[in-house]
Amino acid sequence: MEHDSVTHPESAFFVHLLPTRNVEANHVRTVLELHCDMVFRNLVRAARAPLKVVEVGTHLGGCILYAITHSDKQSRGVAIDAYGPATAALRRTVESNGLAGRLAVLQHFICSDDRKFAATVEPTGWLSQPGWEELVEDGQKEEATEVVACTSLESVLREQDMEEVDLLRVSVLGREYQALLSAEALLAAGKVKTLAISVLKCTENKLELATMLRRHGYRLSFIGLEDEDVLAVMADVDLIPEGTLTLVAQYAG
Repeated sequence: MEHDSVTHPESAFFVHLLPTRNVEANHVRTVLELHCDMVFRNLVRAARAPLKVVEVGTHLGGCILYAITHSDKQSRGVAIDAYGPATAALRRTVESNGLAGRLAVLQHFICSDDRKFAATVEPTGWLSQPGWEELVEDGQKEEATEVVACTSLESVLREQDMEEVDLLRVSVLGREYQALLSAEALLAAGKVKTLAISVLKCTENKLELATMLRRHGYRLSFIGLEDEDVLAVMADVDLIPEGTLTLVAQYAG
């Protein structure tokens, strides 16, 4: 049976972590395994050909690394995260495991308009998590660790010669709609075949996100529901279970 782990393959796999007490870094330290949700893993397993895979909000790279290491060796990917220390750690992981020729790691804050966001490392109990706040005026907040300007997903994909994508994962702490708006032209043209989108109760513009995907010819699947039933759930936050869930959208034309 084929192994279902990034960090426990037949040969050693080296993972670089953040030095802070971060949720994902602590998970790896505890169980020696990168995290990736089962819905995304199943989408990767279903692939029968080399994948062009993109992840927005990669952090330490559990899902994009899973896709690259569990699909055809001709698969290639683009990993995008706004937080500099996370992209630096993932870039070292990619280089340490000989994947640099297949996986590009980029630092961008993906959104649809001309804004800037400041990152701060916020203590949450005994953890230290990066958080983002929009800068409404020029200038850097004193406590900010870095400031990143918005970049559209479409422009990044064009620069990477990746206008056609087999599998796109987006997990950006509730800002998924704004990220996808920045590539709406590609979605409307069916250039992205399958999307896996993180959904929380607090996710912004959930209904608008799902409606946009339906309008552009995507079939929706979420917590066992499909299409119009998914729209009904997205319209009522009380119907959405707690935790991080995954909305799947597949282009049907």
